[in-house]
Amino acid sequence: MKTQTKLFLFLSILLLTSLACATVTRVLDGNSPLDIETFTNDEPIQVEENQPQENAPGPGITVGEEQPVEEEPMEHQGSTTEMVGDVSVTTAGMADALEVSKLNWDQDDYGYIYVVGMLKNTGSEDLEFVEVQVNLRDANNNMVATASGYTSMDILRAGEDSPFIVSFYEPPYDDWQGMEIFIQADQNEYFESYSDLEVINLETAVDDIYYVINGEVQNTGSQATSSVSISVAVYNAAGDLIGVDFTFADAEVLEPGETAPFELYVWATFDGEAVDHFDVYLEGYPVVD
Repeated sequence: MKTQTKLFLFLSILLLTSLACATVTRVLDGNSPLDIETFTNDEPIQVEENQPQENAPGPGITVGEEQPVEEEPMEHQGSTTEMVGDVSVTTAGMADALEVSKLNWDQDDYGYIYVVGMLKNTGSEDLEFVEVQVNLRDANNNMVATASGYTSMDILRAGEDSPFIVSFYEPPYDDWQGMEIFIQADQNEYFESYSDLEVINLETAVDDIYYVINGEVQNTGSQATSSVSISVAVYNAAGDLIGVDFTFADAEVLEPGETAPFELYVWATFDGEAVDHFDVYLEGYPVVD
């Protein structure tokens, strides 16, 4: 009797094991699809209480509180820092050849902040894609906000200058007390800009919001050019830089001698100050056959 019972148990276990193996094999061999639950941003993952979360905040940080902005500072090995007015300006590497000749900022009624300036390449090498990062800090030196932009001129040749603008579009920024600027630049090795350009037939107008500049850009050289940009730096009567903006000529390619119209709306003038004069900066790229 015991032998029959053991035999029955053995056969039962063997049968169950075979069924289990068959089930696992059926799932893994791809003959039947796996039922995988997916989550989207609209369906947050539910985490059981007292279970550790992979992205849980660190000690001293409360979920739901607005945390200070973590900046990603540029790498500035062997950098130098100088004060331009009340602003700390740090440059390094090829950017050490850059001189900040103008710097100004404004915060408008909507809380937006605009930082404008002029950079001059005082070195002997052409620079490309000069980046300007602006950090805002509170009275305790905590980061409030950070933003970055580039000079209007993609290629900043030796001895030339270019305006820049960095804008903060996510107010409020009520707590900021200090500003610091980091500038980064690389030597231009691969790009060739085209500067045989001239602005003609300039006209200006003023309305309640914009300072409008209309005109034409002419290719005065012997080579076709493309992607012609027109940048302006506008000044008040005291010579303060109060706005920077740019646009492109209304033509994809300008052949030698050809002209193309443009219309530029400068809308970030500080406190609505009247524009007394402005400088124009032109840049294109040669068309390679």
